[in-house]
Amino acid sequence: MKFLTVDNEIATIQNNKLVSPGSRFDGMDIKTNEDIEKIFGIKVGQKDLSPYKKTAQNDLYMGDPGEQRLYEDAVKAYRGEIKGPRAMKTMDAVQGEFPASIMDRIRQDAVKPNINRMMQQLPSSQPMGTPQVKSTPLNLRKMLLANLTGLL
Repeated sequence: MKFLTVDNEIATIQNNKLVSPGSRFDGMDIKTNEDIEKIFGIKVGQKDLSPYKKTAQNDLYMGDPGEQRLYEDAVKAYRGEIKGPRAMKTMDAVQGEFPASIMDRIRQDAVKPNINRMMQQLPSSQPMGTPQVKSTPLNLRKMLLANLTGLL
């Protein structure tokens, strides 16, 4: 296998020694991560993988879009918005993808009021929290009479 050094020379490694005629690193022992970083310009070592680990705090925010969609579908299935074979497939997929403790969170999220659903049910002209006043349609005869007499 051939490698490119920081001084743009092609090198190979044999018996933990760098072989690269024309490179200032030719014949140098490669024993530590610092040696690799100095010769090849590549930082080596353990990566911090904690943001990618699934925990109760970050499983929805750090999961891929497919996992997030599956979780949302599981909440909808628990609420009864998804029914039948699709709901069964969704819950089977949840059991295969997520840890067993996720069911508690699905139940909690299912009983929370869905703000988006509540907003869709409200008429667009009414701000949230304003009570709706139902109007009764006027009789055409009464309306005509009120217009003629000026009582409206």
